Amino acid sequence: MAPGRFAAAINQGPRMPVLGMHLLDDIVTHLRVLAARGAVPAAHLLRRTFEDAADFERAVEILSDEAVAIAMPALFVIAGVEPEQCCVVEAWGLKRRVHYAGSTAPLGLGAANQWLSSDLAGRARSAPGAATHPEANNSARRTIITQLQKGAFHGASDLQEPVINRHTVMVVSANARRGEITVEALDAPVGQIIPRVVARRTLREAPTRQ
Repeated sequence: MAPGRFAAAINQGPRMPVLGMHLLDDIVTHLRVLAARGAVPAAHLLRRTFEDAADFERAVEILSDEAVAIAMPALFVIAGVEPEQCCVVEAWGLKRRVHYAGSTAPLGLGAANQWLSSDLAGRARSAPGAATHPEANNSARRTIITQLQKGAFHGASDLQEPVINRHTVMVVSANARRGEITVEALDAPVGQIIPRVVARRTLREAPTRQ
């Protein structure tokens, strides 16, 4: 989060079909990344965005720049300081698509590990051992995330399966307008599957200027 400017996060993109088998597709995709020249890891691009972007609009410009090659498929979720400043940038290779709240998603905007664009190739990802098919799992998570935007968010206590699951170790909420970020660490009690909050920290900082 950049107080007074924007907050953003990365979601891992879907598996891109190559040979039609999950394991082989992942191996081939990773080998292509290793062999690629000039491709930027999604996390590095987001770091650069926080360093260089003075506001929400500029952050979207950097993340949606098709002159920059992304090493692996990713979804960037970006929120500014105004209610209408929210979008998801789908990124793969040199391609980008931007979905703004209020236009492509009038009732809210959320992303899991599948493209929002229904015509893009890619197989949804879900946590290992998920009880439902990855597509259904992603659909359920997106629906829950979207519904949460109708009211105040209080952290992990507001989340339900499959958004929160046995692999969840952290829940973060960030509000760039207030300059506030809350981080909750989760761990599952002995004999239980769903983790609970074991530590919580809220940081507040005055808006930054560039």
